[in-house]
Amino acid sequence: MTSSDRAIEERVHAALNEPMTRAQIAALDERLERGRSVRVPFLQRRTLRLSLSLVAAVVVAVPLAVLAGIVPGSDEVPPPADLEVGVAGLFAEERCVSPEEAEQHIEALVADLGYVEWKVEHGTGAATSECIGAGLDNETRTVTLFMALAPQAREGIDAVREQLYRECHTRDEAVALVDAALRDAGMEGYKIENGSLSVPSDRADEIERHVENGCWVYSTTGWTADGTRLFWVAGN
Repeated sequence: MTSSDRAIEERVHAALNEPMTRAQIAALDERLERGRSVRVPFLQRRTLRLSLSLVAAVVVAVPLAVLAGIVPGSDEVPPPADLEVGVAGLFAEERCVSPEEAEQHIEALVADLGYVEWKVEHGTGAATSECIGAGLDNETRTVTLFMALAPQAREGIDAVREQLYRECHTRDEAVALVDAALRDAGMEGYKIENGSLSVPSDRADEIERHVENGCWVYSTTGWTADGTRLFWVAGN
């Protein structure tokens, strides 16, 4: 993986609150503390379609500045607005977009808009993933494709997340609920592990108290360096 791949994957993981290593989590938390504001990224939801497209379904809206690597107060600039909107349009409907479709669409869009310096690259596992999303990095002039959850898996995980927020379950029970939702969606080859707590910012106090009371919740998702899908549960 190139340094460019690692940089943009870190930004997408930051935007999705998807923990990687403990050191990366601490560094990204520090960045987020410096500035949660300004613009909101594209979520694969009907209410927030006209900004930058991201991987998978997002738990909480975080600044587009974080994804683009822009910390408020810095002199970095976001990607061209027409390119952002054009890429977002590909993911505007809640459906599975294949790597081939995304690459062809984005390459044609880049050519039509005249951004000849921009290129399309595949992040970890994206070339063989059933569904993908995309992130734009203005610094490297790169649109990077990333693994994304299929709509059915995303809906299943969303339902389990809310159930675990409402009800108090042990770790084994939480893992079983997550596993059942993924299997029902036809997923294979994933891992479910213990991870750091990642929750919607507007519900943080509520969910942290829930966890302090001994309840386990679904946290977030990501992937390993070899492309294995990871799903994290968190609790005490």
